[in-house]
Amino acid sequence: MKRTGIIAIILCAVLLCGCNNEQNSVDSGYVDVSDFVSEYENELENKDETDSNMFPLAEYDDKAVAVMSLNFSANGKYLYCMRDTNIRINGESGEVRMLCSKAGCAHKSDSPDCSAHKRMSGGLSAPEGYYYTLGNQLCLYDGETHKVLFENNFCTDFDKEMNEDNPYTLGEMVYCGGKLYVFGLSHYFIYDISNGTTSDPAVFIDRDIIMSVDTNGENIYYCTQLSNELYVYNIATKESKKICGNSPALDYKNGGLYYVQYENGVPMLYMADEDGNSPKKIIEDCYVNFCITDDCIYYQNYADPAGGAFMCKIDGSDPQKIEFPQKVITENDVDIVSKKDDKDLLYIISSSAADKAYIICSGSKTTGSDVTPVEIIFALDKGSAECRLIAETER
Repeated sequence: MKRTGIIAIILCAVLLCGCNNEQNSVDSGYVDVSDFVSEYENELENKDETDSNMFPLAEYDDKAVAVMSLNFSANGKYLYCMRDTNIRINGESGEVRMLCSKAGCAHKSDSPDCSAHKRMSGGLSAPEGYYYTLGNQLCLYDGETHKVLFENNFCTDFDKEMNEDNPYTLGEMVYCGGKLYVFGLSHYFIYDISNGTTSDPAVFIDRDIIMSVDTNGENIYYCTQLSNELYVYNIATKESKKICGNSPALDYKNGGLYYVQYENGVPMLYMADEDGNSPKKIIEDCYVNFCITDDCIYYQNYADPAGGAFMCKIDGSDPQKIEFPQKVITENDVDIVSKKDDKDLLYIISSSAADKAYIICSGSKTTGSDVTPVEIIFALDKGSAECRLIAETER
């Protein structure tokens, strides 16, 4: 099976999985979060960021929706991993914290109403909490309670064909300019965070499914799953323009559209202007695992025998290979060694709100003759190719 086909199947499963999830611990009804927002805005200049709450004061995560970053969110100095267990990792100390504030909770998979095990994948971290979708609902977890902000009652005939059990299911979201762009299979809503209002639905794809998406507030950039094409959609004129085919992933950053396009089975990273014009190839052999920051690009090299990660300048020049260090500690005269696996798919995560980039990969922890599979988290200061192993979690 082609790699693009594998990615498409994975993303389709993610977008459609919400229909069978229970909605425990989520209060029904509409919630105006303007009080949350104004409170944090007033405190930003008067209060130092501390580790006393789950969502310290920081900007909104503005990363694009892409298959390799669906369950991660970077905000300030923290990385949020929202998968089987929802955790927050301190990018400096490596401290891992469960995202649950219930008094006396054991944080086990069968613990009643434990937010550390509640489905909150595919969302975005923010100063007031964590935004996520659950079935047909847009929700906010503020560290204490789960609130429903919006319930979707719109669907198309195509939604009914693709997801007959729950055609109203919502998928992923992106943030831009104080608004959340919340997507179904082929349509979207705009949720205004400051006043809690939601726009009318807009259908912008003809019988296809979003695979990767981002926005600058004027255009929506998206890759389709079934036709495997890249488009730019003008929000004002409601017109779409095809940019290219064979494109599974994109990112918008500082006036530039970055996207992967396969050529003869090999993925290349291109850059175009905000309208999709003047495309330029900037990285050859760039897998779908890439992350654009203000100063550089982090990416996994498709042709590297070890599946290594690289950093280059924003125009693709001066590539540098990232060396992954081992972590060795000694307890009771026994060395405990944590190291990355070779030839592993990498999750490369950052955002404008984060002060670091993160690389998450499979690894192992060896204690004497005992080997334990773990997931390893590396942190890099933006613009640097030097990384630190900050945490490992069991997998």
